[in-house]
Amino acid sequence: MQATVDYRARFTSFELGWPGSVQDSRIFKQSDIYINPQRYFRDHEYIIVDKGYPLTKFSIRPFNDYDLTKNPRKAAIRKKWNQALSGLRIFVEHAFGRLKAQFPWLQCLPGRNLDDIYRTIEALMVIHNILEDFEDEDSDSDSSSSTSSSSSSSTKEEDDRNDDDDALDDNVLYLQGVYRRKELVKYYKSSKYNL
Repeated sequence: MQATVDYRARFTSFELGWPGSVQDSRIFKQSDIYINPQRYFRDHEYIIVDKGYPLTKFSIRPFNDYDLTKNPRKAAIRKKWNQALSGLRIFVEHAFGRLKAQFPWLQCLPGRNLDDIYRTIEALMVIHNILEDFEDEDSDSDSSSSTSSSSSSSTKEEDDRNDDDDALDDNVLYLQGVYRRKELVKYYKSSKYNL
């Protein structure tokens, strides 16, 4: 399972049904949030991802290790940036922790029909978001929830064709991501809040 989470521990998108051996980046590139980012993001919005994911305009990841060794002055701020981004992963951990705490039987769902299991997980994620909304209403009056689901299945040949067709688009997305991350690092350097 792969999911995105907002800062209020709500699931905003998820992918179910992929084998555990599939790389995160491959799942992400087949997901609706990657294929149709306009459904999930306004122009200034993005998600924070770890190094297993691609850098794009809407998915900002830490710097690679080789990016931290070229220029010592830049390396110091980039290391701090990476640490700050890593600290944000706690929102994802909390969301999954709360989901499992609310529905402990997720650890061993009954049945063998995968479609039923996926629908159950999806329904529990929606209920989780609703419960998070109600909890937020108790602490403040601002509540919003957004949940999307997508599933994808394709053959290896289709995946390979899609990979070739999307190579140019991936490069454009990467360059947009480099620019956005550069701007975010500039803001981070000038901010007294340091994320």
